[in-house]
Amino acid sequence: MWEEPPGGDVVCHGRRQMAERFGEFLATWSEFRIEAEEFIQLDDDHVLVVARQHGKGARGGVATEARVYIVWKFAGEKVVGTYCFFDRAKALRLAGLGQQ
Repeated sequence: MWEEPPGGDVVCHGRRQMAERFGEFLATWSEFRIEAEEFIQLDDDHVLVVARQHGKGARGGVATEARVYIVWKFAGEKVVGTYCFFDRAKALRLAGLGQQ
């Protein structure tokens, strides 16, 4: 799941769909980067990455900046889910941890 404003979910299955969706997303920006600020092991299956994303819109050139919370879900050493949120509490709830 990839949560995007205004609250719509994008579900991608497999690497190909994820790469295609991310390519579409990046095409809307003339500049875009994500800087990880913190990596938190939530449990054996989940890691929370607290990051700051910076971008400049491809059409209007408006610069934006936001903190994002990315939950990586693992099954052993394999990534089985990536979930992006603008709200830390939502990210933690997805991982079954409530507020931390």
